[in-house]
Amino acid sequence: MCIQRFSYPIARSLILRVNLFGSILLRHNHNVQNYRSLVIESLKNKFDHLKIEDLPKLKISVRDPIFRGMPLDAQHKLVVDLLPEHIRNDVVVESSPLSEESTDCEVKRDVKKKVPLLPDCNIPATPQYLLDEAVFYLSKQSGMLSSGCIWLCGSLALKNFSISNGFDPKNHTSKNHVVDFLAKSFDEFRSDLQLSWSVLNDSYQNSYEGDRDLVLICEDLKYAELFCNTLFVIHHSKQFKREEFMKYLPKSMTKEENIYFDFDF
Repeated sequence: MCIQRFSYPIARSLILRVNLFGSILLRHNHNVQNYRSLVIESLKNKFDHLKIEDLPKLKISVRDPIFRGMPLDAQHKLVVDLLPEHIRNDVVVESSPLSEESTDCEVKRDVKKKVPLLPDCNIPATPQYLLDEAVFYLSKQSGMLSSGCIWLCGSLALKNFSISNGFDPKNHTSKNHVVDFLAKSFDEFRSDLQLSWSVLNDSYQNSYEGDRDLVLICEDLKYAELFCNTLFVIHHSKQFKREEFMKYLPKSMTKEENIYFDFDF
């Protein structure tokens, strides 16, 4: 089956409009100072992490492993139900299943869950699908998985661009050469390509380190979109010349047997 690899631009999902930490904002009719002691008394020793801030509204930030896998509305209900009834509608609650240290480095035994009956075929991933998955994982506060999908989105878009132009980059070094050539050949896109490719590499690093802030990962999404759509514009301008690209590469990378590229000779 022939897959059309590069036919349309991609876009971020509207789910980005959802607050990353699942805050709920309720109306505020009383002085927040009157509620601080009630909140502390109601929630102390209930969660791993509790933070209370005297903003224009009393903001309660709660983080605890108990929230892992729990829907946001259920997280909020669990917290709010612990408060005195007369103040429940007068606070801001922010909940998260993660502790402040987002990466669990403890060595543990991992157990594979039972695999359900597999479908008959594998559906090929697309950059759009991977970007949507990155947004989904970000909404679940899974930063490492979101970053992994962000990187895969850009990497696959670059691979699709390359294959559509008669060559296939085999590794990361190869892809760096493609991006460098594009940045030097298309002045109007140079800064966008260099910046977005740098961000994609940061995402790749976070996919195994897991220490990147969720707010930064949210920003990374727009650079993945920018990178993919820049490639889309270049491809459909029909100004990319494979012969010029091959001249740009070291000769060792253009031989029929090499570890960097497969060319349609």
